[in-house]
Amino acid sequence: EKNKKNKSIKFDVLLTSYEMINLDAAALNPIKWECMIVDEGHRLKNKDSKLFSSLKLFSSRHRVLLTGTPLQNNLDELFMLMHFLDAGKFGILEEFQEEFKDINQEQQISRLHKLLAPHLLRSIHLFLE
Repeated sequence: EKNKKNKSIKFDVLLTSYEMINLDAAALNPIKWECMIVDEGHRLKNKDSKLFSSLKLFSSRHRVLLTGTPLQNNLDELFMLMHFLDAGKFGILEEFQEEFKDINQEQQISRLHKLLAPHLLRSIHLFLE
């Protein structure tokens, strides 16, 4: 029966809202997504949120988070975003906390930048008058 549901899907792209994801998670979850692009990705910083829990269960080969603020309050929130993208590389919060507990040190900042570099694309917009 699961295959029948997947065969009836006749779209290449699904553009939806967070509210609809939460409402339709049961119908969307069985789909094997090629790519999941999440706007306002910083909304996934809380692992206990319904949205994080719903999207984490989705199967996708690629995941992209779009956000202007990947680091808002602390490194734990950054870790959760990275865990959502790559749970293999960013698996255990406590290990991440231990590794970067002295983040004010230049050496740790440099290590964190190297760890994040393959996962971040940053654009800076300059406003000229």
